[in-house]
Amino acid sequence: MLSGRYRVAINGFRVQAETWDDVWQWDGKHDEVFVSTAVSVLSKDGTEILHSQPTSPVMGDTYNQAGRIQAGSAGDRGGLKTGDSFPSDTPWLRGTPIDPARDWPPCSVWEGELADGENVLVLTPTIWEWDPGGDPWSGWINWADQVAKSLGPKVGDLIGGTAKAVTDAISLGLDAAVKMFDVGGPMGNSGSRPIGMQQTGDPKGTTFQFNPQVFTLNYRTAELLVASEPSGRGKGVLALRFVEHPYFRGDYMLYVQVEKIGGAPADAWETLAGGDFAGGPGIVATGVGQLEAFGRGTDNSLFQNSWRGSWQGWQQLDRTVMTSDPSLAHWGQGRIEVVARLVDNACWVKWWAGGWSPWVSLSGPKLTSGPAVCSTGDGKVDIFGRSTDSCLWHIAFDGTKWTLWERLDTTPMASDPATAHWGGGHIEVVARLVGSDAMWVKWWWDGWSPWTSIGGGPFTGGPAVCSAAVNSVDILARGIDNSLQWKRHDGQQWHDWVTVPAGPIASDPDATSWGGRVDVVALSAAGNVVHKWYDGGSWYPAT
Repeated sequence: MLSGRYRVAINGFRVQAETWDDVWQWDGKHDEVFVSTAVSVLSKDGTEILHSQPTSPVMGDTYNQAGRIQAGSAGDRGGLKTGDSFPSDTPWLRGTPIDPARDWPPCSVWEGELADGENVLVLTPTIWEWDPGGDPWSGWINWADQVAKSLGPKVGDLIGGTAKAVTDAISLGLDAAVKMFDVGGPMGNSGSRPIGMQQTGDPKGTTFQFNPQVFTLNYRTAELLVASEPSGRGKGVLALRFVEHPYFRGDYMLYVQVEKIGGAPADAWETLAGGDFAGGPGIVATGVGQLEAFGRGTDNSLFQNSWRGSWQGWQQLDRTVMTSDPSLAHWGQGRIEVVARLVDNACWVKWWAGGWSPWVSLSGPKLTSGPAVCSTGDGKVDIFGRSTDSCLWHIAFDGTKWTLWERLDTTPMASDPATAHWGGGHIEVVARLVGSDAMWVKWWWDGWSPWTSIGGGPFTGGPAVCSAAVNSVDILARGIDNSLQWKRHDGQQWHDWVTVPAGPIASDPDATSWGGRVDVVALSAAGNVVHKWYDGGSWYPAT
């Protein structure tokens, strides 16, 4: 199971406009504020497994005020005014390490584990103007206590995927956190309140409410945040603005950081537990969120594992001995084609159409590589292989019958080929060629192109290729340092080769795509099948 340990910290805040204080400023010079955060962790059945409400001391003018933290420049003892920042002029940056005993910025408001599909963190940071007298604090306490009860029935919508991480409370189906009635008067109102009050639209214009910003962090949204700069202020740093009705005047920016402090490192792969494998695995998408992984066991037989929200476990399909890694294609509703070289060095096929067929030989040339397969449409299959002459050979199934094997050219290859269909009957074939460190491509577009270099290298083994969108191509390969190398064509141009943040692999990779996403599998040094995916913005698992 994918999981990690994360921390959410309040790094600091900036006073973009101070609030309208009561005219006597009983609380101190200008603004005095504190931060309070409602924290709940919900399990996948909606049960609240953690509840807390860390609240900071008051920060501002410390004159005759024991227990306060000095903040701001309104006087020699502090007091927050427009333009001030705390705890430094760059409050989004953490100048000191997190101290577990510290409860004012920078400080941690939650640390814990998030596991994919198992739990979700619901966290509501707020910043309050402190004043003596009556206040809506008790309403805030009650609101925080009701979060888990209100969101529990909706936990299924929050616990999976990479939905928006920060949403206002009312959009989540929660009530406004605080309401204030009959607000008004030339001297202002004395009493603590959350900064961010807005008019409700009642006819008198004297009712205000606070609709806080709520974090809903599951494993995937947390991974996305820690790997990105959502506010342009650093990895995982969010800038939450609390701006309010002109009557109250306040406008504060609170800087909150999500960071990973344990669990899967940046080079992590997801391990498909179980199984013991001798060759590189294969993977194919058969629908939205449906993946089929195949592997060659240490007895050289074929094993299968399915993803349906989670990996279902490895199952041995038969005991036929393969002498190459399997290659996969999806060619219709629920249809899967598996091709491999068997002990006679010929290409054999096996397919799923409501049940598994036996292996069927395609005879033809003896192969010195594993075959590669793709599909250009329902029932149509193209297979490629390297024969004893080291050249590329091809056979196709047109929906009713197989063609004869044909040699496509006389260029010697130095690796297994890989192939993908990328729209309109177009086919891409990728391989390493003899005498070159680079990767080379060849394609069908109303005729076969010559081999064309796309650079990179040196590489070990054969490549993988898939198409995440019409006219786009993703190529992955193992570098000589066993790193995962990646190159993409976006429909207009080739991008440079880059190293994917993934630990060393011990086999050729394989790749598939669905919905714009790229899924990659390979064999780890420990002999396990491992998995990583790209969602169009980031690679996962990530930090």
